Amino acid sequence: MLHACNLGAGKLTRNALALLVLGIILVFCIVGFAAGSGSWSHLQAPDVPVKPVNWLLALIPVMFT
Repeated sequence: MLHACNLGAGKLTRNALALLVLGIILVFCIVGFAAGSGSWSHLQAPDVPVKPVNWLLALIPVMFT
């Protein structure tokens, strides 16, 4: 409906809503990290060597999605 009146109004509205959505996502992420009580230590890589065969096997489901 805004484009029927003026293309500039529609463009401004679309950009404002896109910025609003990005802002909400950013606030949601910041609040989630600030309110969380988890530990970053469980995100460390294991000391097990990674074999190329395991990488290829892990990529099989990705090929079919």
